[in-house]
Amino acid sequence: MRPIRDERLIIQNLRNIRLAFGVQSAGIGIILLYTLIRYGLEEMIAQPVWIVFMLTAITLGYANLRISVDMDRPSNPRKPGSYYYSILMSAASGLIVGGLVWFSHPKEPLRDALIIGGVVFVCLLIPSFVVSYWRHKKAQDEQNEE
Repeated sequence: MRPIRDERLIIQNLRNIRLAFGVQSAGIGIILLYTLIRYGLEEMIAQPVWIVFMLTAITLGYANLRISVDMDRPSNPRKPGSYYYSILMSAASGLIVGGLVWFSHPKEPLRDALIIGGVVFVCLLIPSFVVSYWRHKKAQDEQNEE
């Protein structure tokens, strides 16, 4: 199969892929919603389709994150922020969520609140570092061009 060179055909091919992805995601969502209504949350999460749906959502989120960093054009160019702010905000969010879990379920052990707070911390820290890395790299590339 020969690679497509015509830009119009490349754009049409990307639109077709986007349509197929949308239909597939909607189908998976409907299957998961049916399982949730019929059998409950635990059965829905136990399905392999749930893992595929979550991996797809995470992949799409990181791909869109890269696009949003490339599209970020502030009116006044400034130096990218430090990593410490990202760490501080992620830690604060993890502590808040962990505290809410601990205070909302006082009979549950502290370990559960620490685990959930730690997961929130890591889940917020990783995208922050990725965005910060891409912004620093973009700023270096712009300085090298000048």
